[in-house]
Amino acid sequence: MEFSGGTIFLSVTTGRRLQRAKSEGDLPANANPADFARYVATIVYGMAVQAAGGASRDKLQHVVEMALRTLSL
Repeated sequence: MEFSGGTIFLSVTTGRRLQRAKSEGDLPANANPADFARYVATIVYGMAVQAAGGASRDKLQHVVEMALRTLSL
């Protein structure tokens, strides 16, 4: 799978922020910031594809809510 520069940038910058959150105790010690960053990037870019395909704001909001419910942090 090939990633665009934007995907890599989002994953790297999000990963850095999540690593800081872990260091500051805002994430559990067993959390993996890199995996979490990839998850967030996947959700964000998937939502961008859905939006480009005509998904409504309401439908995208439901995706956000579902993604938040699936987190077990």
